[in-house]
Amino acid sequence: MQRDTQPCHRKVINPVCSKRTWKKRWFILRSGRMSGDPDVLEYYKNDHSKKPIRVIDLHFCEQVDAGLTFKKKEFQDSFVFDIKTIDRTFYLVAETEEEMNKWVRSICQICGFNQSDENAGNKIHNTEIF
Repeated sequence: MQRDTQPCHRKVINPVCSKRTWKKRWFILRSGRMSGDPDVLEYYKNDHSKKPIRVIDLHFCEQVDAGLTFKKKEFQDSFVFDIKTIDRTFYLVAETEEEMNKWVRSICQICGFNQSDENAGNKIHNTEIF
């Protein structure tokens, strides 16, 4: 089957991995429900890149945390959220709170998460990172 070329979102947001620096990346959220492909979040070096650096299969997403706060000064007043998968946690920063909420809602909708899913282990919440 052919992959749906209409992504849910296309936007530059910044991921960070622990012990690494922040790097600006181009993200595309794709819902594969119409095509039979998996739901994925792809990220690229920039908006002109043809091949993604990584494809995050959202089937393995366990949790999404919104509105994370950091004690480090450089991360204060940032709109940080994370995506926790079985293998890894991805930290991302949006340019505005509205944009962060839009990404979180869209990812949670694709994953079938909502705020009342805490009992099932799938939850959205605020966390402070040290």
